[in-house]
Amino acid sequence: MNVMKLNNNVHIRKQISVDLSADQWELLTDSYSRTVIEKVANLLNRRLVLAYNSGKGKEEVRLEMESLMKDFTIYGANDKYSKIVLTNLLEKLY
Repeated sequence: MNVMKLNNNVHIRKQISVDLSADQWELLTDSYSRTVIEKVANLLNRRLVLAYNSGKGKEEVRLEMESLMKDFTIYGANDKYSKIVLTNLLEKLY
């Protein structure tokens, strides 16, 4: 969970949940079965939630996600459009 300390007595904690579809992640939905491509999207969602909610900083989350996205390059997860989605998400979160 991400924590922002305003002072020694005030901490703001926030958690996220992410449920983006393969289309929203800009994956190659026309090239693979919907079942497979949605599993990839769900994995990206879960990893982002886990990384953010564990309190990692923006760049740590970006590096972790980009590493995972490289593993799924054949599904379009490492394309510039998917990276733009990640960048936009991180900008809103941090």
